[in-house]
Formats: sequence, structure tokens, C-alpha cells
Amino acid sequence: MIEMKRVISLSIFILLLSFVPLSVLAETSSELTPENTVILSNETDKSFCQDFSAYLEKLSINWLTVGEFERIKDKNILILGGPDAKDVGEIVIDLLTWKEVNYIRKDGNYSIFKKDSPWTDNKVVYIFAGSDRVLTKRAAEEGIRSILEKVKNREKWFDYSFSSCSLGKAQKYIGKFQFVPDDEELPEDELSIELNAKTDQISKQEAREDVEYLFYLLSHGYSGMDISKLKEILIKREKIYCQSWILILILLFLLNIFQS
Repeated sequence: MIEMKRVISLSIFILLLSFVPLSVLAETSSELTPENTVILSNETDKSFCQDFSAYLEKLSINWLTVGEFERIKDKNILILGGPDAKDVGEIVIDLLTWKEVNYIRKDGNYSIFKKDSPWTDNKVVYIFAGSDRVLTKRAAEEGIRSILEKVKNREKWFDYSFSSCSLGKAQKYIGKFQFVPDDEELPEDELSIELNAKTDQISKQEAREDVEYLFYLLSHGYSGMDISKLKEILIKREKIYCQSWILILILLFLLNIFQS
């Protein structure tokens, strides 16, 4: 009778376990999330990557240095730096094979290495390393992109300045950085320049007016564009700018004549 109860209990347990998705079990143990993952590097590589990579600079996960290494051994760790990098180099050498170390030390090489964590179960260590700082940054960018292709809630990995806002609030913010001319733009038919025009002489007043007209064109070059006609307008403006620079050379030449 007792044996029969054990069999029934075991059967019920197995039946209940079969309803638990394998993905849930995997997620709790091995899936990388912003909460169970950190970046480890030295201060120099951290500053370089955050200053020269908009992608890495936007990451929301904690970016720590070797001084905090002991307290993060229970997490998934993304190590940024090679075997010769300051501070993290000793950790990297212990994780890589000598073949991998020698590969990274050759000029122009970079790679992404994935290792099981030697400090805790069900965690991984990624090493983003290159033969120089620029290639290490490239390895980190490519490596983190490949990681994020496999995770859920990818947006949680980034710190966005705006989570959401109204159109009016966004326009007000962007308006702080826009240059808006006080006067109206010239109509398109007045923006053309006759490159083949010839004249025997030009007065100082005409030269002054032409210079003012030129700077007007430069200051209003990208004002009031209709985004739906962006390509067409850019082509026209490009031609105008090319003409403007030719006009600059002509005016400088004429002004030099008048001054002499």
C-alpha cells in the first residue's frame, strides 16, 4: 500500500513537471539578463568604449572594474580586454588557451570567446579582445550584438534618454538645438546662380551685396525642408552649394582687385 502511494506521488510529480516549459527552466539558470550580467574592464578601456561607441555607451548593465571583481563572480561576466590589458589581463590569461592568447597578440586580430564560468555554476564568461584598443571595442560591439540577438526584452539592455513623450515635448526639446533664421527664405527662383555671367567691372556696393547674398545662402542652406521631398531638395541644395563656393572664389578675386 505504501509502495503504491509512492508510485502515485512520483507519477503526479512527473506529470506536473511536464507542464513546466523547458524555456522557463533555462531562463532561470542560464539566460543572460541585465540583472545577472555585468561588464568588467579597466578604466581606460571603459572610458574609450563609452566615448567612441554610441552603442556601448547606451548599455544599461553595470560596467565595473577589477576592484569589484570578487563580488560579481556569481554573475555572467562580459570581460572587455585582452591578455595584455591592464588589470583584466591576468583574469583573461587564466581563461584562454595559449593558442587563443597568441592569436589575440597578433596585430590586426580580434575575437569573441565564450567560456563556462569557473567561479559559479550555470553562468558564462564572454571575452571581447583585440590586439589594440580599437579592435577590442569592435569585438565588444559585435559580441554584445550577437548576445542580444538571443535574449528576450532586448530594450532593457539599453538606457534611452526618452522612454516616451508627446510630439510637442519632443519638438520643444529638439528646438533647443535648432537654428531658426529670423527672416524668410528666398524663393527658389532667386537661389540660382549664373556661372557663365561676364562683366567688365563690378562696384564695391555690388560686391558687398553679393557677399551678403552668399552668406544668406549658407545660413539658410537646410532651413524649412519638407522631409517628404528631402532627396529632391538635397540634390538642389548640393548644386547651389557648389555654385556658392565658385562664387566665393570669384568674389575674393574681385575684392582683391579692388583693394589693390
